[in-house]
Amino acid sequence: METLSNSVLTVQIAEHGAELQSIKKDGKEYLWQGDAKYWAGQAPVCFPITGVLPNGEMEAFGKRCTMKRHGVARINPFEVLEQHKNSVTFVQRSDENTKRDFPFDYELKIKYTIN
Repeated sequence: METLSNSVLTVQIAEHGAELQSIKKDGKEYLWQGDAKYWAGQAPVCFPITGVLPNGEMEAFGKRCTMKRHGVARINPFEVLEQHKNSVTFVQRSDENTKRDFPFDYELKIKYTIN
């Protein structure tokens, strides 16, 4: 878990999925904390799709894709590429796990900054 904070905000981000876990201002939480009764998720990174594929699959550029809801980024780990006092950059690169569902090479970078 990575934490960014300043005199106004504290933000927590999980390395798995580079997903925001908490946004607090003056001790008050502003991000959904998940409730399995409604939806257990919080703030997933949707890549390369948002939503679901018709019948769970599609073809793109002659290749079969079988991604789950919202794509591959949210269910695979990221690594911290760069971290500073007020920002953190995560990167996820295609690998054998992602290519089973999304058979393309990619590098996805996500940077969170608080000012």
